[in-house]
Amino acid sequence: MFKRIKRIFCKHKYLPYANVFGDHINYMNCRTVLLCPKCGKRKYVGDFIEAPFNYNELMMYIHIAEHDGEETADKICGEYLVRDRELLHKFFEDCQEIERRSKKR
Repeated sequence: MFKRIKRIFCKHKYLPYANVFGDHINYMNCRTVLLCPKCGKRKYVGDFIEAPFNYNELMMYIHIAEHDGEETADKICGEYLVRDRELLHKFFEDCQEIERRSKKR
């Protein structure tokens, strides 16, 4: 309940989170998933924006981890999950900066 209220009053600062490839583009009607680090709300956009994660591999990782465990998921798709390490570090730095700014208020 609190999470939904937080999302309503959040001033979203969306960051590129994951790129969508293949059949998922048609299924989800988007090419990029944006994420607000303050409240966790996702936004799906049709434009391709360079992002750190591969959405298809992320969903496969979650599915395998639920059924066969995280170690098996790491072996199968761990190396393909992160598309760009530099973008990943920038994503987390931006998230931390947004969190610091929101705590000052």
